[in-house]
Amino acid sequence: MADAHIESLNLGGVESVRFADGGEIQSAIRKRPQTGVVNLTMAGLPGDEVNHHAHGGPNRALHVYPIEHYATFEEAAGHPFPVPCFGENFTLRGLTEAHVRVGDIWQVGTARLQVTMPTERCAHPGRLAGEPRIMKRIVRDALCGWYLRVLEPGELQAGDEVTRVDVGPGEVTLVDLHVWMRDQAEDPTTMQRVLAMDALAPEWKERMSVLHERRRRT
Repeated sequence: MADAHIESLNLGGVESVRFADGGEIQSAIRKRPQTGVVNLTMAGLPGDEVNHHAHGGPNRALHVYPIEHYATFEEAAGHPFPVPCFGENFTLRGLTEAHVRVGDIWQVGTARLQVTMPTERCAHPGRLAGEPRIMKRIVRDALCGWYLRVLEPGELQAGDEVTRVDVGPGEVTLVDLHVWMRDQAEDPTTMQRVLAMDALAPEWKERMSVLHERRRRT
């Protein structure tokens, strides 16, 4: 039985993005839905670009965001949000951060993928949607999205089912990790648990370590 499905499969290149507040940046956040079969490689979706300072690499080859969160933001903002709005490659229906663990392995089309880390969100999606206040809601309620690494490349497309074929070890969900970084980074026991998670992306461990040292000094 499928756990979820891809509502929208999205990719895009770096371009000049002008926000509703008048700001402008070079970003690949404005991804566009794709139709038909796409050949996924070990590096991600061909033709997709990212800002490599904060995204990309084998542990962040694909970005996932649940479509269920869109309704939360649209209700607060009073207007619809474009899909995709969060720079995600997969707009997913059926799974959220509370039900996903680092290390979960998915079968999607003929590809096999693994959950690696929650997304560290920035303010750009809110600015793109003309609702900058959503960043506070994302942080407060762990509506962060997550990243995947590619274990086996293959073909996939919008509408494909997502089947969890292996569950990540332990009981740690993406919500747990988000809350740990937000509220418990200074705790040595929490830090030890993070470092012991083999499937967790090194990028997340490094960020947590930096916060751990910074907060312990304050």
